[in-house]
Amino acid sequence: MVEKPQSSIRLAIRACIIRCTKSDSPLTCLEDFIDGLRQSDWSAASLHQIERGTLLALAELDDSSCLAGR
Repeated sequence: MVEKPQSSIRLAIRACIIRCTKSDSPLTCLEDFIDGLRQSDWSAASLHQIERGTLLALAELDDSSCLAGR
């Protein structure tokens, strides 16, 4: 497996964030998204970057939405 370029990883993170924010179960959505990429022969290192980037972004979104209600 070939490491994906950073531009592809960033696009995958954005796509995953969009799907996760529309889902009632964002972590399950993330898992399904990563599994789909794994089946498309994405490398483990690329998948790890996507998972980590998505989780960090979701945490930031959650923090900002909590602060908006104050």
